[in-house]
Amino acid sequence: MNQKVLIFTTIALIAGAFGLTQGGGANLVWIAFFGSAATAAYFYWRNRGEGQGASRGSGPTSGDSDQIGPLS
Repeated sequence: MNQKVLIFTTIALIAGAFGLTQGGGANLVWIAFFGSAATAAYFYWRNRGEGQGASRGSGPTSGDSDQIGPLS
């Protein structure tokens, strides 16, 4: 998984836990929570199918053709 996704997910979890234990009074904590969660979702969606474990021909940048070299 993308490191940015993991970082922003961790920030969201910490901010959410902190916000729940503080009684929900700190608006800045909830802004950090929702902002980090949205950023993690964005990076996950943008990089889906890429990186470790991705097979050839999958993902948003794959084409319909299986040719590797130039056309003959």
